[in-house]
Amino acid sequence: MKEDTVRIEASPTPAFKILKSGVEVSTICNGESVTLNNESNVVSLPCQNPTFSWSISPNTGVVYINGTNNTSQNPQLTFNTPGNYNITIKNGSDGNTLKDICEREIPQNEFIPVTVHPVSLTLMDSLTTPACAPDSLELVFSKKIRCSSIAPDGSDFIVNGTYAATVSAAAGNCNDGLTDRVVIRLASPMQSGGNFNVRLVRSAIDGNTLILHTLPRSVASWIRYNTCTTERMK
Repeated sequence: MKEDTVRIEASPTPAFKILKSGVEVSTICNGESVTLNNESNVVSLPCQNPTFSWSISPNTGVVYINGTNNTSQNPQLTFNTPGNYNITIKNGSDGNTLKDICEREIPQNEFIPVTVHPVSLTLMDSLTTPACAPDSLELVFSKKIRCSSIAPDGSDFIVNGTYAATVSAAAGNCNDGLTDRVVIRLASPMQSGGNFNVRLVRSAIDGNTLILHTLPRSVASWIRYNTCTTERMK
């Protein structure tokens, strides 16, 4: 008795995920990159040779990277502009979307939305109370920052106020390369009383201010100043 095996193919269905560092996401921050991971069931079928065509709307503010493009199976993208985007499957260069072995197409215009948020600024949470005639100031941040982004010569910071105070060094209280506190050293103790502002600037040494650990392209910056008052020596 002769037996034959008949393979019944599933209907084609669109399926892809937006992956950031291997994790599925639906929201990212501008400047971050993602991979469109195509999991459509026709990808694994034999003798299909499918073509791919991705459509992103709006099509401005996003670029393909690492040699991929809108006809790649798993393109990689960087979103440079905040906003709401739709990533859509569409007809490829062969005039159809994707077909299974039974010549059935994946429906056109299936899409996944993605939201790109603007990078938010990080505030300094507080300034610890200075000691009498301090030769250093400790800054506390609301989020952890990368220790590697702190310029050792203190050029990320400027102290302005009643009289000149020169910053000579800076370092974090680092754990696994991260810190939520930065101690800035002064060239000389602040012997006289006064009011001072600590301001974050872009260092000429490393070319950045301070970088958050969660968003590789984000830069922490002041949008308010904290004031410290030194007591006059008796």
